[in-house]
Amino acid sequence: MGGGDADAGGEPAAAQATLHIRCTNGSKFAVRADLGTTVGAFKAIVAECCDVPAPQQRLIYKGRILKDDQTLASYGACFPLSSPGIALPLVVRGFPCYAVDCGRFR
Repeated sequence: MGGGDADAGGEPAAAQATLHIRCTNGSKFAVRADLGTTVGAFKAIVAECCDVPAPQQRLIYKGRILKDDQTLASYGACFPLSSPGIALPLVVRGFPCYAVDCGRFR
């Protein structure tokens, strides 16, 4: 009652943010996600946008590689990453930079 920001289980709704991704080839795109999403699940969303399989992705924030079992919010991803000037670098393991299509925007 009265709490419009909670789901049916009484938990607060997860905050949404638009996260900007910068690929090693210089292209950029944006992905909308819940900040309560794990990095591993977020990589699956990113994989749909740039054709890089999640296991081959390394997302970096403030010089640290994001760990799959942590949430986006645990890295403080809720504040500057939603601004267009800041992007998470995406490093691809096992592929040369030019072989990856990261140029699509979703």
